[in-house]
This record gives sequence, C-alpha cells and structure tokens, in this order.
Amino acid sequence: MQTSSFEKTEFDGSGNQDGPPLTTAANEPVSALPDGSGSKGAEPVSSAKPASSRCGPAPDGSGTQGKKKKSSTSSLDRPFPFSARLLGTLLRWCGHLSPQFAAWIAEGRFRSPQRFKQPQREKAWIAKAKPLTFSSKNGPLKGISWGNAQRTVLLVHGWSGRGAQLGAFAQPLVDRDFRVVAFDGPGHGESPGKQTSVSEFADTLLEVAEQLGPLHGIVGHSFGAAAATIALHRGLSLKRAVFVAPPSSPERYLRYFSRQFRLPPALLNALRARLVKRFGVPWEEVDLHRLAPSMRIPLLILHDLEDRDTSPELSKKLARSWPEALHKTTKGLGHTRILRDPRVVETAVQFLGSSPLDQPETFQP
Repeated sequence: MQTSSFEKTEFDGSGNQDGPPLTTAANEPVSALPDGSGSKGAEPVSSAKPASSRCGPAPDGSGTQGKKKKSSTSSLDRPFPFSARLLGTLLRWCGHLSPQFAAWIAEGRFRSPQRFKQPQREKAWIAKAKPLTFSSKNGPLKGISWGNAQRTVLLVHGWSGRGAQLGAFAQPLVDRDFRVVAFDGPGHGESPGKQTSVSEFADTLLEVAEQLGPLHGIVGHSFGAAAATIALHRGLSLKRAVFVAPPSSPERYLRYFSRQFRLPPALLNALRARLVKRFGVPWEEVDLHRLAPSMRIPLLILHDLEDRDTSPELSKKLARSWPEALHKTTKGLGHTRILRDPRVVETAVQFLGSSPLDQPETFQP
C-alpha cells in the first residue's frame, strides 16, 4: 500500500469488496521507533494555537498542535516543559510517602482535558445548527444537529476538543440526505465536568445513541475514534464508521505519561491499577488493536503522514486487524487541519453514503 496515496477500494455494503482486498497492507512491514510508535512525521502546518499550559499530548495523544518548527520530532518525543518536570518532582516526592496518594494525583492529571477558545469557523457552523441537550450519568450534555433526514451520523470529537470541531462534515452530509449530530463529551466544551476517561466516553456514546435512535454511522476523531471502538464492543450498532487520526493502545500513552513525569515503576503500576479500577474493565478492553478483529462493520481510516500526535503507522496496523477496513493517508494536514480539508470530508461522506471511493492515487492538500 502506498502510504502517500489513497488506495482505491470500494464496499458494496454487504461486506464483499470490489478491487484489492481491504487488508492489502497485512504483510507490509511497519518501521517502528524504539517506543513502538511507528515512523516519525514532519511537523504539520497547523492553524491551531499552542496551549501554553500543555504538558505533552492528551492520554490518547490527540491534543492540539503548536506552531511549525524546524524539528520533525513527534509529539511523543518532544522535550518535556518545565511544568511537567515540576509536577513530576512532586509526584515522585509524594510517591515516597504514599504511592497511592501520588497515583491519585497522577490519575487526576491523566484524566483532565483542557478547554480551548472556540474559533470563528466553529461559531459559523453552530449558527446553522439546532441546539440539543442529552441526558447522561454525568449530567446534561451540550449537543447540536443539522438537517432532518432519517439516517443519522454522529460526530465524535477528540480529547480536549468539542463537537463543533467536526462541523465541516455537517453540510456535505446534510446534502447527502443525512441528519448530523454532534455533542460535547463529559469534561469537554460546554458540557459539565473536569475529568473523564475513554471508557466513560464510550458509555456516554451509548447513552447519546440510545436517545437519538438508530445510527447510520460515526465520524470519530482521535480519542473519539477510540471511544467509538469501545462503544461498538459494548453493543453500539452502526452501519459503518470513519475514524480520523485514531490513536493506538492506551498503554503507549500511559508509558509516555510516565516518561513525561519520570514516574518510578511502582507509581506507574499504581496508576495503571487505578485506571483499570476506574474503567471497571480489563485493560485489554480499551485497547483498539485487541478489539479490532471482532468488529463487523466497514471502517474508513483517514490519517495524515505528518500527524505528530497519533501515529499513521499504528492506525495502518489497526486497519489490518479490522476485518473490513480501508486506510487512506494525506500529507501536510497534521492532526486537526485534516478535519476541515474538503477532499478529506468528501471522501468520508462518500464512504458513509456507500458511494465508490474514486480518488486520485496521490492525495495532497
């Protein structure tokens, strides 16, 4: 598979395929870094403003990106800021006195998303939408919808994001006779809360889906793609899904978090145990690569080769594990600009509408 191109493969809706098999990359070697994160990409060109208080990526690696630099270092290999080193010192000091107390502090940091100022483009998308409110065990959740068609597509944002971030998909989907719904997850956007987890987010997806009725599809970005996979494992019903820049296993980001704050092994193990207890499920049940072989819906993965927050090589591995998955790459869009690129949006809309994916071999913005 050419990682710099869109590969032409189409679904007929029945699970059968025309053209090459969907797992054409099954025997293709994946070049890995020492941390298993796949090949490094160059710094993306992004319009997102850096967060001054950001200490590396979110637990799923989906945090916003900073300004363009000369370095091609992945976000998982960037130097850690002073604030992270300071908190790490505090955690290690607390760990000597009480490992459980230190693990409690670390868990709070690991599960705390950030809220960012909403750009004007999202306000314009919201202006065309209808406000919604969803009930959940975490309190009322802010939602919006476009269109009134029978088929519904749910937009699921990433870590430290909000539903309106995926607003570029709304009108093209409405034009293809879909109703489009987005929401702010727990601790995100205008919804209440300060902490959440991928397991809790998956349960929230199930709650929202139950209130919306049957869903045709989902467009999930980064952490939202992980939550959607777990929700599918827990019974969410869909006809097909689109994942944009999906993350890898939570273990990778837990170990990155541990490196970031220089946690000793005992404290890392205590943190992992707290997270497993918080999830209420085995660690393996929140690992996308372990869940993928049991999935039974067609999936399209879109990932930029210069994404510095999630690995396109590992999402390719996810596509190989998913029985009916198609992996397509872009170049130069990074982790968030990919959400509003017209060609990316059109490809996703075609896939959700069961239209053939007729794209040129080289896909460059």
